[in-house]
This record gives sequence, C-alpha cells and structure tokens, in this order.
Amino acid sequence: HISKPIDPKQLFETLSRWCPEGKMVEREEARQEGPVIEGVQLPFLAGLDYEVAVRRCGNKPERLLKNLPLFLKQHRDDMAAIQTFAEEGNLSELRSLVHSIKGGAGMAGYMVLYEKCKALEEVLREEDVEEMEKHLPVFTKEFDLVFDSLKKTFEQAPA
Repeated sequence: HISKPIDPKQLFETLSRWCPEGKMVEREEARQEGPVIEGVQLPFLAGLDYEVAVRRCGNKPERLLKNLPLFLKQHRDDMAAIQTFAEEGNLSELRSLVHSIKGGAGMAGYMVLYEKCKALEEVLREEDVEEMEKHLPVFTKEFDLVFDSLKKTFEQAPA
C-alpha cells in the first residue's frame, strides 16, 4: 500500500517487490542517483530508507557513505551460509546469522530488510520449518535486492 502524496522512491521500491525482475532491473539501472542530503549527493541504493539511514549516522550523510561499504563487507557472503544452514536444518546458526543481518540492516537504514529478518527470525525461534520455508524466499529476495545494489555501487568492476 502506498498513501498519497506519492513518493516516487517508495513507489519504485514497492513495485520492485511485485513486478517481474527483468523489467525492474532496467528501471533500476536507469536511475543512477539518490537524493542530495545536507549538500551530499547520495547514490541510488535499492531498499534504503535514506531518512532513517542518515538519521542513524547522526545526520551526517558522509558518514553513511563510509558505513554502507562496511555493512556490505560484513554481510555480502551471508546468503551462501544461509542456504547451507537451511539445507542442513541448522536453525540455530541460521537464526543467529539472520539476527546479525537484522541488526546491521536496521542500523544501516534498510528497514524492509530489517522487517523481513525480524519475521524470519521469529519463525526460526519457534523452530517452525514449514513457516521458515515460506519466509526464506521473501527474505532472500529482499537481501538480494539490497546487496546487489550495494555491490553495484561500492564494488568496482575488475579492470
């Protein structure tokens, strides 16, 4: 649900969760820049709540630009571990890793990812495998959206 007045960023993020991926990738690639906050041009980052992110960095957008690559570095390879833990049925390690991502996502301003982590963590705490299998693909889609955008922005292509 999107309320009026329409916020283009929120509209795009909502559509990206519901539209076929190929169509949205074209739109995402077409958009190169995020907002200018406190005179600092921020990059477009899918899934980022800029207002929350900058506020959590003490209203210093330049600090956000230093923190986001650290979030990427800390969690960029977590999806492989998540898949392994899920396949092995190691719910305790899976929950611990999702909890860690949740904390980082919340601090970084990725509030949708934070909520997906929170929901997945709850079913893992209850050891509900059936519900985990429902929540995991939703979490994975958001994780991939966030980390693909972070990688595209902060990791340079090999020369």
